[in-house]
Amino acid sequence: MKNKKAVFLDLDGTLLPVDSERLFEAYFSRLKKSRLLTLIAPDRKEAFRIFCDAADVMMRNEGSDCNDNVFFARIESLTGRGKAELEKPFDDFYKTVFSGLDRLLAKSNGIQRQVLDTLRAKGYQTVLATMPVFPPTAAAARLSWVGLSPGDFDYISHYRNSSFLKTHHGYYREILKNTGLQGEDCIMVGNNIEEDMLAEDLGFGVFLVTGYEIGAYRPGAYPSGDL
Repeated sequence: MKNKKAVFLDLDGTLLPVDSERLFEAYFSRLKKSRLLTLIAPDRKEAFRIFCDAADVMMRNEGSDCNDNVFFARIESLTGRGKAELEKPFDDFYKTVFSGLDRLLAKSNGIQRQVLDTLRAKGYQTVLATMPVFPPTAAAARLSWVGLSPGDFDYISHYRNSSFLKTHHGYYREILKNTGLQGEDCIMVGNNIEEDMLAEDLGFGVFLVTGYEIGAYRPGAYPSGDL
């Protein structure tokens, strides 16, 4: 940690002890039953197909616009309904969609609060570097499962302030630009080899959190351990 100014922390599988696959299965199950889909198209199956198509376009974004604009523009091109009509219902949906899932998926042991309090007491800036495919309300909901809140972070990535996905170097460059940091100032802590350890290419220090690691993990390739 010598000479570091900021710690970037992943959410799902890192601060939030949850299997990402199970989380998204539960999320999609609730999405399919929600009123939100009927605002996209009357037929739920067609609406879900359109939603997935727009999400796929957003996932392939490489800096053309903020991720939310790309997502809603795709829906509008297919339905005539765009961001002006759908943004607030989407925010409201994400405030409630994760309600109750903590009892099914996540277990807080208090270490998350200890980690954040210690980092901030030592003067580090804290960045929640989560995959930016949701609005801020989605991160807030999931942070609450482990006793954290957006106020514990100096910066949170989400689909309104990001125009790349986490698999792209541009994701990290964008945060560095927005925070005034350099890669050498930072350490990235996460459980995903492809997404989180990628930051090392930009001069970040890295730490692989084990327990829910994703990707081809070679012991000794990165500093590693549990949260």
